[in-house]
Amino acid sequence: MQRDDYLQASRQTVGEFAVEWLATIASTVRPSTLDKYQRDLRAHVIRHIGFVPLAKLDGPALNRLWARLAVSGRKPASPGGPVTGLSTKSVENVATAGSGGCCDRRRPSGVLFARRRAASS
Repeated sequence: MQRDDYLQASRQTVGEFAVEWLATIASTVRPSTLDKYQRDLRAHVIRHIGFVPLAKLDGPALNRLWARLAVSGRKPASPGGPVTGLSTKSVENVATAGSGGCCDRRRPSGVLFARRRAASS
């Protein structure tokens, strides 16, 4: 491949790429790390944006996901109970799980992290 060669956009989705990426890193991380990445990606990334073509994934789409998780990312504690958001640390962990692969190192916006700083003041 040479500079300026045309590269056809992939039709691979975020979910398909995440599964492939997890298989690729399996031998390079601890089993507990792989398990955590799998759970975070399945529950929070693939569930919400797994259908999105990888070529269409951008920073604003990820920031919308991180914001959504902060507001309503946690399952109700009991059937019919209130839906609550993930903690800022949990949103950061989900972003970290995706940062090496499907989320291309795009991190949650500073808005989410300001909440934690304000809470610790």
